[in-house]
Amino acid sequence: MKRLMTLVLGTVLGVALSVPAWAQNTTGTTGQKQTTTPSTTTKKETKAERKARKEAERSKKKADKDSQKGTTPSNTNKNTPPTTK
Repeated sequence: MKRLMTLVLGTVLGVALSVPAWAQNTTGTTGQKQTTTPSTTTKKETKAERKARKEAERSKKKADKDSQKGTTPSNTNKNTPPTTK
């Protein structure tokens, strides 16, 4: 009997605490048009495409970094000092 009362009390308490959340309405839906997310219309990227994109980003960052240092991407030998302007 004690277990049954504990179960009933827990259920009633859970429902009582959930009622305010059910009554709340999300803001901005009244009178406003729902927009669809662009992710539903785009295709999913495969692992190879992600890897290629990341590699391209890395190479671009490296090229930008090298151009800021004053070196060219072909001059990546660590033993030679970078050229200055």
